Amino acid sequence: MLGDEVRTILDEVQDPVYRFCLLQLGSEDRAREATQETALRIIQKHRQFKGTSKVTSWAIGIALNVCRELRRRESTEIALSKENMDQTSPLDSQPDQNEEIDQLKQAMQQLTERQRDTLILRYFEEMSVSETAETLQMAEGTVKATTSQAIKLLRRIIGIRSESS
Repeated sequence: MLGDEVRTILDEVQDPVYRFCLLQLGSEDRAREATQETALRIIQKHRQFKGTSKVTSWAIGIALNVCRELRRRESTEIALSKENMDQTSPLDSQPDQNEEIDQLKQAMQQLTERQRDTLILRYFEEMSVSETAETLQMAEGTVKATTSQAIKLLRRIIGIRSESS
């Protein structure tokens, strides 16, 4: 039986963890699987949470590891068909935006894992530089530099000119 403390943690982090996993994995089924695994690890490790950071940052750090493990495991298995990899997500619900969303998804896949993780945390999860640095276990300056590099690369891939160009 779950204690009140663990239940409170799970209630607080469930939605941000799911969104993070969906952006990382691109599939609702895979995101649900990763969210469930993250919840299991939170239950197992909740006593390790020291309270020096936001509980959401701590949980997304766990989710990040789960997503990485899932991608590694999948890459060693037989390659799935493109149809299975391109399942729809809630982001695809507005027909007028489908093309732009698909373009962004494809561009995000061309980034390095570090660049993608940094952008997702900073802009989709709206974490501060310090929260992102703590979650990814990197220096704040590295977060800033990686974010800047990722944005420049995305602009180049998508063909958006920066205002300084």
